[in-house]
Amino acid sequence: VLFRLGPRHGAFFLALLWPPFADILALVLGVLFVCGAADGTLVCLYMVASNWNTAMGLISRLLTMDTLRSVGVLHVLAEYAIAFSVKVAVCRLVNLMISYAEAEPILLEPSGYDTDPDWVREYVLFNSP
Repeated sequence: VLFRLGPRHGAFFLALLWPPFADILALVLGVLFVCGAADGTLVCLYMVASNWNTAMGLISRLLTMDTLRSVGVLHVLAEYAIAFSVKVAVCRLVNLMISYAEAEPILLEPSGYDTDPDWVREYVLFNSP
């Protein structure tokens, strides 16, 4: 055994959720997920941790400004809004890719039933209750 986890190794893995490690690992795991070498749940975990880190960065940047009426407040808010929206979009896309990969194969294929256009016209389109 090259590496054995002990009871005190949990702090090491918790440290990976703090900046800048969560951001770096989210990027690395995202690339590995697209290549098929990593699990998508890890990508989402580190993206959520990265969002928390971004929120802490936004709060600390707003606290260091002289006033909230400073010239750069809108630029800072726009920058962090773009960062949040990109991270949320990546998590949504990863979740869609996970659900598509785990879907039943029968759901992905066409049904194979031929529809009768006369029946559809008569009973669906023109038959109002």
